[in-house]
Amino acid sequence: MTVPPYVVACIVCIASGFMADRFKTRGVFLIGNNCITLMGLIMLITSHNPQVKYAGTFFLAAGAYTTSPQGVAWTGNNIGGSMKRGVGIAMQVGFG
Repeated sequence: MTVPPYVVACIVCIASGFMADRFKTRGVFLIGNNCITLMGLIMLITSHNPQVKYAGTFFLAAGAYTTSPQGVAWTGNNIGGSMKRGVGIAMQVGFG
């Protein structure tokens, strides 16, 4: 029962990255993924029903595991020069 949330998160991550590249915007998708994460957290915190909590783990995983790769891609897209880009991405991953 632990694998399905990660499978959904993988699919959402790939689809979200594809759509962000297609629309050439990442901030909107990052905000949307954070809203999905918050929705999952709220479901986990407020409910005592196990089915609702399990559904919340799907939303939490789909949102949380998508924001990190998109944030790194956004940093890489916004910094010019390979040396600056490498240092910027390393700083983001290091501080994260």
